[in-house]
Amino acid sequence: MATIEDVLSRQERIEKLFNQLVDSIELNQDMLEEYTKELCDVYSDNSFRHSYAEISKVLEQYSPDQRDALAEHVHTLQKAVLDLNKSQDINNRVLKLCDHVDLECIRIGRIDKVEYIGRMATKELSDADGKLQETEKRAEDLKERIEGYQNQSITILGIFAGLVVAFAGVTQFVSSGLKDLSDISIFKITFFIGFSFLFLYNIIFLLLYCVSKISGRSISVNCKKRNCADCKSCRTNFGRLHKKYPYIFWFNIMGVFFCTILCIIAMRA
Repeated sequence: MATIEDVLSRQERIEKLFNQLVDSIELNQDMLEEYTKELCDVYSDNSFRHSYAEISKVLEQYSPDQRDALAEHVHTLQKAVLDLNKSQDINNRVLKLCDHVDLECIRIGRIDKVEYIGRMATKELSDADGKLQETEKRAEDLKERIEGYQNQSITILGIFAGLVVAFAGVTQFVSSGLKDLSDISIFKITFFIGFSFLFLYNIIFLLLYCVSKISGRSISVNCKKRNCADCKSCRTNFGRLHKKYPYIFWFNIMGVFFCTILCIIAMRA
């Protein structure tokens, strides 16, 4: 009867043989003879039975390719043992070793497959969660933009309503002023009309400027530099008005000049 030390020694020899087999791509004739004799010597003791649990531990350390190579090499050795050895008992135990290796490879392969499916499912779930969060963020941004557009629309409509009221008020003011100026000189009337429209023009520009700020669209002339502080001609308010809004600048210059001339003429008349 085999001792515990002998059983452990023979089990270790099987594990060592497995390590040699997984490192071999193909078995040449010398290697085949050497491994076959080693396997036969391990199972020469009729009382020895290999441990399925120990074989399972060893196979778990190998990669899938190594396990496939091991299973193929063990079957090759089993055929060689069958051809070399006439002992049916050794043949049966080597065949059982092949069965155990095959079963363990299948079991570990199924576990790897389940783990792979689990990892893929986790990855897909994580990707779906990321896409869901991104979609929710986009929906929230869209909601905020829609609410912003609604607020902007209300504000812009209010500004244009104020513009219409201001225009109507100025028109009424000019009309009533003209009735009172029926006996005054033409220069004073012209001065009054010019000053009124100059005032109305600036009011309209101010309202349009407010609309541009609310909508985020600029009505200024495009500058070569984005930052006005870096532009020498835009460092002062006067220079910035001349650079970015030349139409309002020159209109006011001409309007003030025109009204000043009319005022001087009206005072001397």
